[in-house]
Amino acid sequence: MQKRGDFLNKNKSGQVTIYIIIAVIIVVAVVLFLLLRTGLVPNPLGGETKNPNEYLSSCLEDPIANAVAKLGPQGGNINPTLYKNFKFSDEDKPYKVSYLCYNVNNYLPCVNQQPMLVSHVEEEIKKEIQGSAQDCFSGLEKSYRSAGYEVSSSGSDDFSVRLSENTVVITFEKDLKLTKAGESQNLKKVSSGISSDIYSLINVAVEAINREVLSCDFDYVAYIKFYPKFKIAKETTTDGTEIYSIKKRETGELFRFAVRGCVIPPTY
Repeated sequence: MQKRGDFLNKNKSGQVTIYIIIAVIIVVAVVLFLLLRTGLVPNPLGGETKNPNEYLSSCLEDPIANAVAKLGPQGGNINPTLYKNFKFSDEDKPYKVSYLCYNVNNYLPCVNQQPMLVSHVEEEIKKEIQGSAQDCFSGLEKSYRSAGYEVSSSGSDDFSVRLSENTVVITFEKDLKLTKAGESQNLKKVSSGISSDIYSLINVAVEAINREVLSCDFDYVAYIKFYPKFKIAKETTTDGTEIYSIKKRETGELFRFAVRGCVIPPTY
C-alpha cells in the first residue's frame, strides 16, 4: 500500500518538473523572439526580410566578381586605351593588357601611367556595376515593403566602392527609415562587403611598377619566395614590352599589366 507521504512527494516532484518545463519554454520563446527581430534566424512564417548587408552582399556578389574578372586581365581597365594585345600560351584569346608603366623611347625607364591605381580600379568597378548596384538597392527597399515595412529614403542615389584586404566594400549614400507596428528604425549609409583579392593583387603590381621605375627590373622570383601565396609570371615581347601576370594561388583571381622601359634595341 502506497504511503501518503510518498504520494505527496511524487506530486510535488511532478509539479516541480512541470514548472521547469514551463520555464524552459518561456526562455526558448524569448530567445527565438529576439533572434527573429534581429534577423539572425529566418522567420518560419516568412514575414521578415534579410538584414541589409546580407541582402546586398548576395545581390552584388556576381556583378562584383564579373567586374573584377573583366578588369583584372586588362590591367585595371574595363576599356584600355594604352595597351598591348597579348595571349599567354594556356589561354584561348588575347587580352588588351594596359601599360601601367610606359616609355616610348628606348633606354629610358618607364613612367608610371596610373600612380593612383587603387583609386582608379575602384572607379572602374563603380562604373561597371552602376546599374546593378541601383537595382540591388531598389530590391532591398521592395524586400522590406514586402515584409510589411513602410519605407522612406533620403539622401543621394550615389554609392562608393572601396577596396580593402580581401574585400570590396560598397557604401550607399542613401538613408532608409523603416517603420512597422509603430516602431521605426533608421539605416544610414547602408554598406556591404563582397569577398575579393583584387586589392592585394594591385599592391603587388604597384611594387613591381615602382621597381621598374627605379631599377628597370622587378625580381618577381625573389618576391614569391617571401610571398608564396602569389603566383607571378613574366613574358617579354619582341618590342621589349614585359607582361606581368599576378595570380592568387588560393582563389585564382588574376591581375595583369604591361611595362615598357629601359628597352635596348635589338641591333645593339
